Amino acid sequence: MGNNSFYKMPEIEMSAESALRIAQLGLFATFAYFALAEEEPDFMGALVFSLLGLGTFLSVRFVREILSFGIPAVIVIFSILDGDLGFLVWAFITTIIIAGVCYLPDMATGVKISWMDEDTSRRAIGPMWILFAIAAIFMFTVGDVMEQGGDQLTQGEGEDMITVTLDSTQMNMVYAGTTMGVLGIVAFLFTASLELSIGPIRPWHAGVMASGGGWIGIAMVNTIEEFTFDIGDSLFMLCLSGILTLVPWLAYKTSNT
Repeated sequence: MGNNSFYKMPEIEMSAESALRIAQLGLFATFAYFALAEEEPDFMGALVFSLLGLGTFLSVRFVREILSFGIPAVIVIFSILDGDLGFLVWAFITTIIIAGVCYLPDMATGVKISWMDEDTSRRAIGPMWILFAIAAIFMFTVGDVMEQGGDQLTQGEGEDMITVTLDSTQMNMVYAGTTMGVLGIVAFLFTASLELSIGPIRPWHAGVMASGGGWIGIAMVNTIEEFTFDIGDSLFMLCLSGILTLVPWLAYKTSNT
């Protein structure tokens, strides 16, 4: 396909680039799964996420813009109409997550962004990765706990909602996951953004640390006996880990990586 083609078919092979593309597609697949896993399955939502995910995977024009700004705008509108302005925080987090999923793989693999030149795209990887990591850590560690009073979590909706108070071990897991994630962001800031040396640590190690913080959050939720295990959360975190780790691997790759 030429540079002006409507879409671009990515090559799938045993490489970090292909693994990153699959992780990107996998995140949209989990969005579709979450829509179908609700008490009343949202088939339309699943179809929309499937088509948008496929459009992103194929680099279809304007799909990234629709995802990055259109879906968060819809969330904001419905939050205002429902009078739940507190949900605007999650709309902001969702915007960062979706924008990162849409743009970071393209930036790291050298795919041209229509409204950004190559040099700007290269410089934007670091700040966007940091925002993406902060949003991911917030979502999988302290986000829900902070929203529900600092030591509680809920699962389900309506009559099926279950609320539990976290014990000291579970709270320590929340703190540990958050700390590991923050350390990963700091490591990335020094090794990638500031280009300072911290022994053998490379930017992709920061991605592993940030991902590890999210996995500790997943593990904490799975220790709650009252909660039902949801494979979707683990699949989502697996794909998220791929983006957090492979983007700095590709974007800041050196001869001794």
